[in-house]
Amino acid sequence: MMPKMRDSPLHSNVEAPKLLELRKSTSTPMYVPGGDCIDLLEERDRLLPEELAARIVHQLLVVLNYCHSSGITHRDVKPENVMLSSLDDDATCKVIDFGLATPYKGKVKEFAGTVSYLAPELAIAQAGFSMAADIWAVGVTAFELLAGVSPFGKLQEYGNECDPILEKLCTYESFDEDLLQVFRESPGHQRLWRSSEAKSFLRFVLAADPEDRPTAAQALGHPWLARYRPAPAPIEPEMLRTFADFAEAPQMHRSCLFALAAKGRHGELDMEAVEATFTDIDLDHDGKISLEDLRAASQSQQWWPWRRQPEVDIDAFFRLADQDLFLPI
Repeated sequence: MMPKMRDSPLHSNVEAPKLLELRKSTSTPMYVPGGDCIDLLEERDRLLPEELAARIVHQLLVVLNYCHSSGITHRDVKPENVMLSSLDDDATCKVIDFGLATPYKGKVKEFAGTVSYLAPELAIAQAGFSMAADIWAVGVTAFELLAGVSPFGKLQEYGNECDPILEKLCTYESFDEDLLQVFRESPGHQRLWRSSEAKSFLRFVLAADPEDRPTAAQALGHPWLARYRPAPAPIEPEMLRTFADFAEAPQMHRSCLFALAAKGRHGELDMEAVEATFTDIDLDHDGKISLEDLRAASQSQQWWPWRRQPEVDIDAFFRLADQDLFLPI
């Protein structure tokens, strides 16, 4: 599958491991072998293991946390815009389609998005957008991954008429009042059963009042996601050794490495491993690595008496890696 994607001028200012790399100078989109989350649902007869759903939602929130902390709203969060490295249970995600993304200043006045994933306040006002609306769309996406059905239906179910969906959104009061029974009767809950933590998460992010919804960072701390979150892997000694080599290299050598990295020339690096390590080091999931993040990761590495551990001055490495002198990195 070769997904069709739109680029946005904002993308040059928003780069993180789980954002699909889109270059304005490139007309050919990157191939993502697993397809999107709708493909995954269809492949699994709309019955996903709860752990897989939680892992996908966690990765989606990591991306949004970085976007929101950078002052960007996505405005079109939905399963079709979450691409997967594979259709397996250990798939990693990339978020695509930043064509509607926009800087967030108070509230965005322009009305945009996909109707089935619109927040109630957008359906009522037919205008505006906020970061809380992105969180609502995460909730609808999580519901669909867990239940196997959309909570408010899709356009094709209503003859491509959006009014029935908008009416449901305009009269929405709460998860318990409007969606709990739908969830209980869904294929996902009936055939696989879903935990109380999963329902608690949906209740948390699908609050009718945007002021009652969590931020992406707060949602990441929910017990449901914590239950299934894999333990971060320690930094491999080989990677620490590259840190040490970088810190000891001449200035010209370091500048050349920065230039190559900026042009996306990574040589023989396993970029999936690098991205996974970045995500593990980034403890607060803001898409940036602070000195405290790096110190904690270096101290958590496994020590084996028969392996010589590289000696790394983390502070020196961090100072040299911060080329623009604008912490963090």
